[in-house]
Amino acid sequence: MSGITYSVILILYNDQDNRLFVKIARGSLYETINWLRLASARQLLSSEQVGRLKPITDELLPKLNAYLKSIGHREYRE
Repeated sequence: MSGITYSVILILYNDQDNRLFVKIARGSLYETINWLRLASARQLLSSEQVGRLKPITDELLPKLNAYLKSIGHREYRE
């Protein structure tokens, strides 16, 4: 196998792993958002506590989605 072919395979493999990792991270963030809602509804967290955490989740979700979209369209270029 030539060096260039190996590099292309390595890049594709790493991108595939990275996409999977980001999808898992996004799923975990959705789960966290759901648990925050439940904890707030059950009054396990104060509105102040939820207020400190919600902006973080609101910021992370679009960033994860944008990153996933960007690596989904990335192609190998020499």
